[in-house]
Amino acid sequence: MFFYLFSIYRKLICNYFLLKTIKLPYNTTPDNYPLISNIIREQTIIKKWSYKRFKENKSEKEIRKLIPTLNNINIIDSWLTQSSILDGKQVFLSKLRNKRRVKIPMEGISWLRE
Repeated sequence: MFFYLFSIYRKLICNYFLLKTIKLPYNTTPDNYPLISNIIREQTIIKKWSYKRFKENKSEKEIRKLIPTLNNINIIDSWLTQSSILDGKQVFLSKLRNKRRVKIPMEGISWLRE
């Protein structure tokens, strides 16, 4: 009985972590290039701005409330705004993780990883 349950559990875990990439062809007209570049620009602005707010120890909820005060953010919707905030948070957290001191015992010098 135990081995049967274990095998079911293992199958569930394996299926959970298997991701499949689906490639969908997409073609756009040159008329849409300015719109796409503006969306990317606005996402980048929000990402950099939210990264700076995370450095100031603001919460995600506070950052979301401050987003409407930004200038030149007109096109993107709440989903893209939220993803940009989360991107900024991930950059902030990854920089925090990478700033731990690493000691090299042979030389006696501690280095900062960058």
